[in-house]
Amino acid sequence: MLWLIVLACGQEPTAHPAASPPPPPPDPALAEAAAAERAGAGIGSVKKALKGRLTDALAAGGPASALTACADEATGLTALSAGRGVHAGRATDRPRNPRNTGPDWVQSYLASEGAAALVASGKDVVIAEVDGTKRARVVEPITIGPPCLLCHGPVDTLDPEVTALLGERYPDDQATGYALDDFRGVFWAEVAVE
Repeated sequence: MLWLIVLACGQEPTAHPAASPPPPPPDPALAEAAAAERAGAGIGSVKKALKGRLTDALAAGGPASALTACADEATGLTALSAGRGVHAGRATDRPRNPRNTGPDWVQSYLASEGAAALVASGKDVVIAEVDGTKRARVVEPITIGPPCLLCHGPVDTLDPEVTALLGERYPDDQATGYALDDFRGVFWAEVAVE
C-alpha cells in the first residue's frame, strides 16, 4: 500500500482546464443590422427575379405579354424570391392589383413624409417592436423607368392590347398616368431580429 502512495506522490499533478467565461450577451445593434441586411437582400432577390421575368416576357411577346406575366406570376415569384424567414412584397398607394397594397405598416409608410424622401435616400430601415418581437423593416423605392411606361404611362400612349387587358383584368386600375422617374411605390421586406 505504501508503494501506491509513493507512486502517486511522484506523479505530476493533473491540470484541469480553467472554466471559460460565459460568452458576452449578444449585441442588439449587431442583431438589428443583420436582420436589416437580410431584409435588404430579400428585396434585392425579389427585384432581380421580377425584372428578369418581366424582361423575358417583354422580349418574347411585347407589353401585353409582360402585363400577363406580372398579373399571373409576380405575387408567387415575390414570395419565392424573398428567402426563408423574409416577408416581402411590393406596395403602392395607386394599385393596379388590389393585393399589392402591402401590410398596414407599409400603407402607413406610403402615407408618411418618409415615402416622399425615399427616392433621394434610396432605402429606409425601421426597427419596430411587434407583439413582443423586434422586426427589421426595410423599404426601397420603385420608380418608373422607360419599360414601365409601356404599361404604367399615360393611358393615351398605351398599346391598345394593353389597354384592353387592363380593362379586362383590372377594371379599377389606378396605376397608369405615370411619367419617367415618378415614384411608383415601394419594395418592402420584414425580418425578425434574432
